[in-house]
Amino acid sequence: MRMEEYHKDMLLLVLVGLLAIEVGGLLLGLLAALTLAGGTSYLAGHGLTLKAIARFFMENPAALGLGTLIAHAFIAPARSYVVVRYGHKYGISWREELGELREMEKPRLLKLALVLAAFVPQALEEYEFYVGVGTGALGYALALAYYVAEGLWLATTLELCSLRAGWGGLAALLVAWAPPHLLRFHGIDILNFLWALVVAVLLELTRRVGRNLVPVVALWTLLVLI
Repeated sequence: MRMEEYHKDMLLLVLVGLLAIEVGGLLLGLLAALTLAGGTSYLAGHGLTLKAIARFFMENPAALGLGTLIAHAFIAPARSYVVVRYGHKYGISWREELGELREMEKPRLLKLALVLAAFVPQALEEYEFYVGVGTGALGYALALAYYVAEGLWLATTLELCSLRAGWGGLAALLVAWAPPHLLRFHGIDILNFLWALVVAVLLELTRRVGRNLVPVVALWTLLVLI
């Protein structure tokens, strides 16, 4: 395969699979929630500013739940499609990855199960949040799908962007994935950005040590739920 085609595919994997889909989903959820939950009249009286939008969602949990639900419902399948498409093109089969994981020794699987069980309380807290904003089990399920889809993207990007350059995958995450973590409604969040940098390194080390992408997705899911 030509180098030019490879670079184009990796660029699309990052720009579309990460940025365009994320921004599109957030805007879709935002506009739908504002339209359906009375946000337009609220902003007409308070001004169309980020501060006013943030205040509206803080004062209206149901609108926050609706916007999040719609955003996740768009982002999760769209991102998964991009990941599967480019992964398949460059030889990644998630069915085979899961098959290799099933061959893991039983003691290691037991340890992994115990680690997963330790995060049950946090998962319950996450579920309570979605109950509080009115979306309940459906909102929680879509949130998990969103996290898993992002984990699939992270693992696939680490693997594919490293095919022609040893640390290319990590570089892609540090350049494209980590910087957006600086931005929050309340302003610049340095700690969240540093967290993203550390997570990117941990995921790359997990990929290199395990030689299987499923543990990368599992580690990401655990880290994001902490």
